[in-house]
Amino acid sequence: MDEMKKEIEKMMRADYRTFVKALVSIETGEEDPDLLSEMVEKYMKSEDWMLIDPHFYYYGDPEMAWKEGWEW
Repeated sequence: MDEMKKEIEKMMRADYRTFVKALVSIETGEEDPDLLSEMVEKYMKSEDWMLIDPHFYYYGDPEMAWKEGWEW
């Protein structure tokens, strides 16, 4: 895992927008470069969008998840 994590971090530092665009394409199956660019720009400008589902942040904190109204 450490080696893969280092490679991912390297890609993020090299070109974050392209990195995000690639992740979005993989996860959604979207291939249209213009649409992907638009999606990434909205993500970059947004304070609400997250690449990682918030559930991951609260997974280790069930009390906080309960406060947020999430169920496991």
